[in-house]
Amino acid sequence: MQKRAATTLLEFLLGLLIAGVAIVVILNVGEEIYGLLGFEKDDKGYFDTLIKAAESKENSQIIYYVSGEHFLVGFDKDTEEVNPGFSGNIKKPKLECGIEACICLCNLDSGDATPYGCLSKARCRQFKNIKGINGIVLTNSNIKDAKQGKLLIKGKIELPLNVKTQDNVLEISLP
Repeated sequence: MQKRAATTLLEFLLGLLIAGVAIVVILNVGEEIYGLLGFEKDDKGYFDTLIKAAESKENSQIIYYVSGEHFLVGFDKDTEEVNPGFSGNIKKPKLECGIEACICLCNLDSGDATPYGCLSKARCRQFKNIKGINGIVLTNSNIKDAKQGKLLIKGKIELPLNVKTQDNVLEISLP
């Protein structure tokens, strides 16, 4: 009788283990399918919205989204890099920006904004009449951690942004 009870208990625990593994596999596959079908937000359209707001020269408020694959960074005119206040200076992509001020949507490297993250496959926009770009520095998905400084937004997050130009400086801030 004890052997039969032990066998039944073992079969039950093994069934629970198999069910748990199956649930984890199904959730991971489901998340991949969800992303492949295009249901996950794409930050490239939000980048275009930000650029249009910056080019309009009027004060505007937009909603901006950064995916877990990219980070947004601003570079001043006549500079070769920006120091957002963490993990070293980020190099300005010379082909896309030249000497002009620019904003770039750059690729994360294993989840990090690295000094060379903008040098390959960055999507950038130059601003010829702007000498500087200031904004928020946000390095995670918690909006409460945002600080004013040089523009750098990293972390899978959607947030409202004020966009304005004053004295040839583009200012991107939280409302």
